[in-house]
Amino acid sequence: MWKFITLLIISSLSFNSQAQWRVDNTQSKVSFVSVKKDHIAEAHHFSSVSGQYSDDGRFELVIDLGSVETGIDIRNQRMKEHLFKLKNWANATFSTSVAPKIVQSIAVGTSINKTIAGTLTLMGIEQQVTASVTITKLSERELLINSVKPVIVNAADYGLVAGINKLAQLAKLKRISYAVPVSFVVRLQQ
Repeated sequence: MWKFITLLIISSLSFNSQAQWRVDNTQSKVSFVSVKKDHIAEAHHFSSVSGQYSDDGRFELVIDLGSVETGIDIRNQRMKEHLFKLKNWANATFSTSVAPKIVQSIAVGTSINKTIAGTLTLMGIEQQVTASVTITKLSERELLINSVKPVIVNAADYGLVAGINKLAQLAKLKRISYAVPVSFVVRLQQ
């Protein structure tokens, strides 16, 4: 009997150490700000994100560009068609590595601040970006990752300038900023 219980405990521990952390879409959000007419800022977000953090330290966040939500249906449609060109590019992806020992060292109920470098892939173009984040261990099976400050995405780096200019033209605006602050909150569950 004791052999069976010991085997069950060991199996349980092995399974837990091999379980991946998955992004909880209902508790995660990627937001961005657009600035038009030089001084009018509007906050938007993507309602669908997914991804995972694996045992080897690889983290990937996938943003469904078709889930863009600006609060105005016609603007959502224009962004999908003219900016993100959904027929060709359905997702943006952020990939990085965070050493498992860092995550394991966080005590439940505490946080650490970390600067992480990774790759943002948008419109088929990869660029290196750096994000300052707070990682909080909510429980043994839940992590929360928040941006400490926005990541500035430059539209020219991803071939988005023509799309932004088209949006400005359709909305009869002189300009929309090419620098876009992006913030995020990502909840991971094991």
